[in-house]
Amino acid sequence: MDHIKEGFVWAIMFAPLTSFAIIALVSFLGLTKSRDGRPAVWSARYSGYVTILAILISFALSLWAFASVADEDGHAIGFAAHEWLTIGPLTVNIGINLDGLTGVMLLNDGHILGGDASFYYLGSYTSENGRWKGQILNQEHTPSLGDNPVFGGHAVGIGFSGTCDEEGALVEATALAGKRSLRLTAVLKLMRRA
Repeated sequence: MDHIKEGFVWAIMFAPLTSFAIIALVSFLGLTKSRDGRPAVWSARYSGYVTILAILISFALSLWAFASVADEDGHAIGFAAHEWLTIGPLTVNIGINLDGLTGVMLLNDGHILGGDASFYYLGSYTSENGRWKGQILNQEHTPSLGDNPVFGGHAVGIGFSGTCDEEGALVEATALAGKRSLRLTAVLKLMRRA
């Protein structure tokens, strides 16, 4: 099976939004009301059909996207970011990252909360003078992709330290997974300041 194309990935999100826009427009134009004894042009049943069709399209495309990522053993299927908006020196790019590993981590007042497709993680940290350190407990919530996932099936304690600035952080860590000790390096990128 061919990998999903970028336009179809966008359609996963935009099919339901398009159905909403169609139904809102029909309602706004008054096509749902009967006039002069004539029946309405648009029945509420049609709105249901449009909604169900949009959900089915999104579902089918989501299955295709899932199969595409699974074919790559969870590795990213690359789509370039697109320039969406430019105001003076500010440029906003928008894109989709389709992979089995992308995760989000929230750092707030010394607490860490995050997760990805297979794991969640909780922890704490301290930061001072461009350096930070802390610990994370990593736990699998859904079986991860691959034949022999490193952290699969284990509660993994991770101690880390590194540098941090306005853009993000560099992390060097040691993870204790079962009887194994693993060294990790990661680059964290700040997406949005709380």
